[in-house]
Amino acid sequence: MINSLDLYIVVQNGRLLCLNGQQTLHTLPTLLDLGVIAAADQIDSHSLGQYNLQNLHLLPLLAEMGFEAVGAEGQWHWADLREFLALHTDDEFQYHARAVQYFHWLREHQFCGICGSATAMATTENALECKTCNKFWFPRIQPCIITLIHNKDKVLLAKHRRYTTNTYSCIAGFAESGENLEQTLMREVAEEVGVRVHNLRYFGSQAWPFPYQLMVGFFAEYLDGDIQVDQDEIVAAEWWSIHDLPDHPPSVSISGQLIEHYAANPKL
Repeated sequence: MINSLDLYIVVQNGRLLCLNGQQTLHTLPTLLDLGVIAAADQIDSHSLGQYNLQNLHLLPLLAEMGFEAVGAEGQWHWADLREFLALHTDDEFQYHARAVQYFHWLREHQFCGICGSATAMATTENALECKTCNKFWFPRIQPCIITLIHNKDKVLLAKHRRYTTNTYSCIAGFAESGENLEQTLMREVAEEVGVRVHNLRYFGSQAWPFPYQLMVGFFAEYLDGDIQVDQDEIVAAEWWSIHDLPDHPPSVSISGQLIEHYAANPKL
């Protein structure tokens, strides 16, 4: 049953409909006024749970909509999720992350990858179902490790090629087929910065919707080796004192959490 007090996150092309600067949670009357939907009974949304005791939904716009189709330009804009990293709490970010991840899943699995038939939401699973070949397509999740390498009061941080700022962060990488996460960590560290680590300690995990990652965080103690950056994903890496850290990701990201937690608790 449609409730006018329910909240909606609207996503198109992986970006969020943002009103008046930062507002990304919209009510049904607002969406009707903007022309995002033509009628309340035509809405095709997906539950994201509850936010502050209100039902929260994803409204995916799988077809392109121009500025003139929604409202006056300047009143709203399409915002990249990365814009919200430093502006929202971790809980708020995770709701938006889930919405964006669901959007990519819905857009990329409109048709069955086996027979090409159209898919539809399953009634018994959180999955898209192909009625022709009885195949379920679940939301895609890619496990990745992210690790902070430490040696007493120093941490090894790297500058990634994709960064446009002088930001240093942790080492991260995707798990490959047949690997456990510990093996992934050892391989990624060796490939990207050329050192060896040991004494791995699990820290935590975070859904990271760029677009499907599940980041699994570890602390790793330096064992031996000299830094040798791969010059592919990593363009620079060096040891930093925990008392003089470089620019690094904000604490809403697990990378920032790893760095700031160790800086405050170097005797893990």
